[in-house]
Amino acid sequence: MQKQNRRIRILASMLCEVLLILLAYGFSFLVRFYLMDGIVNDSMTQSFSLRMILAYSVVTVLLYWMAHLYVPVNYLALRKELPRVVLINFGGAVALGFLLYAFRITEFSRIALLLFSVFSTVLICARRILVHLIARKHRIAGDRWIHVVLVGSGKLAKQYVKDINNNPHLGVAIDGYVGFKDAVGVGRHLGNVERIG
Repeated sequence: MQKQNRRIRILASMLCEVLLILLAYGFSFLVRFYLMDGIVNDSMTQSFSLRMILAYSVVTVLLYWMAHLYVPVNYLALRKELPRVVLINFGGAVALGFLLYAFRITEFSRIALLLFSVFSTVLICARRILVHLIARKHRIAGDRWIHVVLVGSGKLAKQYVKDINNNPHLGVAIDGYVGFKDAVGVGRHLGNVERIG
């Protein structure tokens, strides 16, 4: 059940990001051709441009998936996630510009492409920051915690307990430890290894 829910959340997240990329295209089009007084050709609004941007957004989201950006929120730190998003978005915009040039598609504005990459990056990063903040709030409140039983009570176990206690936003609850002897600073002693195994 939990894996199925995770799969549904990942698919919903992917669909949301495809829609945000399409929204960024709409924003860039409006800003470039209506606020900056650009000239709009009929070919820019044809279905080819929309299909191309839809394909681009699907490929971008697949690149996010390949970069492991759809793992549970508490597994990947935001400081590692956002640079990957920026790199994929701007790399994708450069690749899209190259493809437009290579296939001699001149009915596409370079300024609109730059605005599109900036808007899509900002929207995707803002969505991911918002998801992290909401998940952090829930984890600090005690929702969706990962329960852990430590094996051993040495220096590494004590350091692990200290790190977890200092970072409640990770959402990890230490239920106790299994070891040969009682130890101070590790948590509740759950018994010996032989008794549990």
